[in-house]
Amino acid sequence: MSTAPGSHASSITGLARTIVFAAFIAVLGIFPGIYAGGSGVPIVLQNVGPLLAGTVLGAPCQPWSPARSWGI
Repeated sequence: MSTAPGSHASSITGLARTIVFAAFIAVLGIFPGIYAGGSGVPIVLQNVGPLLAGTVLGAPCQPWSPARSWGI
């Protein structure tokens, strides 16, 4: 089985990684936010998920990124 860029196996692998990170982001959404100072905006762990996913998945998996599947 070939794992060259654009092959079916690498497409399945990229999709699987994206699904794992989408689930990871959803799990991070369970934890409540921390309100710092007088700001009405909480600091939540869910904000770390897309940063981590983008770092690990990188540009080769950009078509499968969670942001694209959510229509952002």
